[in-house]
Amino acid sequence: MNTILEHDCYRDVILAFVKETHCTQRQIAQESGIHTSYFSRVMKLGADFSNEQLYAIGKVLGLYNWRLDYFLLLGDLSRSGLHSHKTYIKNKIDECRRMHSKVIDKLQGVCAPLSEENIATYYSSTLTARVHMLLTIPKFRFHVMMLQKKLRISEKLLGQELKKLEQLKIISREGGEIKVLKRSIHLEESHPASIDNHRNWRIETLHKLSHGEASHADFHLSATFSGNEKTKIQIKEILKQAIVESQKKVRDSQDLDDVFHIGIDLY
Repeated sequence: MNTILEHDCYRDVILAFVKETHCTQRQIAQESGIHTSYFSRVMKLGADFSNEQLYAIGKVLGLYNWRLDYFLLLGDLSRSGLHSHKTYIKNKIDECRRMHSKVIDKLQGVCAPLSEENIATYYSSTLTARVHMLLTIPKFRFHVMMLQKKLRISEKLLGQELKKLEQLKIISREGGEIKVLKRSIHLEESHPASIDNHRNWRIETLHKLSHGEASHADFHLSATFSGNEKTKIQIKEILKQAIVESQKKVRDSQDLDDVFHIGIDLY
């Protein structure tokens, strides 16, 4: 959930998850082991969740590392009845926001949190993301067999990928019609699966380069430079801003007809 830093109340985080995933509060309560009537009471400001309950809810929401810490801080703030303690918690929340405001938090429309199990499933292969993104293009959504030709895969493998995306609740299929429920997925850079995801996409890039499948619009660059840590950090910020600006172009793009990939390394 990339927009979590925008929220000052844990209830708003839960409601945002419900809106993004089409999940229900009842489902969250049941998966968290909390009685549904008490869950409803808390959401109506009649009570507060304990730290243990919020932890369980956070795991259901797919929160981990600092995002889970932030979620728990919002719980501390809600429960606090002492002014000086509230101020202390607010300062910790502000510090967390300063530390973790990243590129992803500047992008628009990037959401769709996944559970730990679903993260492992989605990022096990780059093919899943490619099929997902191609389905955001009408011609592939309405003529699914075009995907098979585009990706050069068997009908069986395509069927497996579509079934996977449906099970992940990223797409739905009714009467042969495909609807994309989540147009964009983001994996937190600190997540353990991130390394495998980067590796898999680098392998895809090497495959494309070695097979000479170049387009005049493609761009590949490798450079080594001398400098210092300060210079490296400045370049990192330039690249991060370039991603933000690129996403604006993607968002405004019309007449979609293909899927592309960007991979950036600085080390």
